[in-house]
Amino acid sequence: ETIERQTAAFRDSETADFVEYIRQDYLFHTILAQGTGNQYLLDLTERINTHSTRCLMLVPNLPYTHGHATLEHTRITDALEKEDYLNASRAMESHLLQILERFRLNPELPE
Repeated sequence: ETIERQTAAFRDSETADFVEYIRQDYLFHTILAQGTGNQYLLDLTERINTHSTRCLMLVPNLPYTHGHATLEHTRITDALEKEDYLNASRAMESHLLQILERFRLNPELPE
């Protein structure tokens, strides 16, 4: 449901709801951390979410990269639904590395 709401937030670039997309991104990561039952991971995720939310509000490339992030989220949840934890872990690792790329200072924007 969170992924569907992220996608819906960007259906039309003229009426894109950046705040809703960011909220759903926050929820996605929080729900995954809660699912582990690991309080330390949940606390860490909450702290990281706070900073990533600020970054998402400030980076100019969100309109160009939201689709990639949503696809990455889909890969993670698809693997989890299949109980394929190895591929879920790989998909999460790939997603986190892609986040690092998206948050670079001077992102290359499409022309």
